Amino acid sequence: MSLSKIIDITIRSVAFFLALTCGIVFLFAGARAALAASLKPSALVTADVFTVGDLFSGLEPHKAAYVLGPSPLPGRELTLDARALMQVAAALELSWRPVSGSDRITIRRDATLVDSDMIERALRDALEARGMESGFSLSFADGNPPTLVLPPDTPPRVSVASLDFDLEKGFFKATLAAPSADQTLAEQTVVGKIRRTVSVPVLKAPLRNGEIIGPADLSWLEMDASRVQHDILLKEENLLGLTPRLSLTPGKPVRDSDVMPPQIVARGDTVTIVYENGPLILSSKGKALENGAKDDTIRVVNIASNRSLEAIVNADGTVRAQ
Repeated sequence: MSLSKIIDITIRSVAFFLALTCGIVFLFAGARAALAASLKPSALVTADVFTVGDLFSGLEPHKAAYVLGPSPLPGRELTLDARALMQVAAALELSWRPVSGSDRITIRRDATLVDSDMIERALRDALEARGMESGFSLSFADGNPPTLVLPPDTPPRVSVASLDFDLEKGFFKATLAAPSADQTLAEQTVVGKIRRTVSVPVLKAPLRNGEIIGPADLSWLEMDASRVQHDILLKEENLLGLTPRLSLTPGKPVRDSDVMPPQIVARGDTVTIVYENGPLILSSKGKALENGAKDDTIRVVNIASNRSLEAIVNADGTVRAQ
């Protein structure tokens, strides 16, 4: 075999080996890229523990099954930030790195929640069924409205299994069962205060003296009955047609001293003085010496006789002599 042929065979063998080596490298690189980890947008777990596979996709099965820790309580959440995720990726040699410091994932434990609104409605229904009249408020001893956690796919329902209350002492104690007393999967005893409430008319917007209060100006505020003082106006009709003495703040109870009838006659106005004596009715011109609202008694002077007298203000702006 000639030297040139030997060189040609050697070159071909080296070329084949290089091609084969490059193919193997590209094959492994493609497999590595195929298994590149990516962070999931969120994680919803049902088990008592969460795994790497709950956080990342594109993992080998044995890495995805690796347990990281206990799951949050049912209905609760746990957030892992970029630093914690980076530690997990580095420890397990995952091909993932955070894009920025804001990368994070929230792990939520799947559950059915019976919220505080549903619980309060159940307590109210139970109290009214026991003869409690509407118009009361409930508050809980620890200041935190209770919630009940049920397994996923369980209907969110609750019943009051037992109830004890004393309105005079302002106390209640109840045992809650969810989803029902016959099928209890979650149970909790709650203690709190019960108070009588009163609906009080309040202004929707600020009003000044001279502006007349009408039905459209009023809304209602629920107040603890023990905080309602004797001079607070409780009925709508006690406010309609009146005007603030000064200015009134919206959303606050109105006291009797805060309002007054609107002024009909102003000091210095020319008024008609009406004299009535049985069927006899006389009138004359006068001048008001004081301001006056409807049914107020003010001093006026008769312009013709220059005599002063007391008169009662009528709704039409006239005054009738005493």
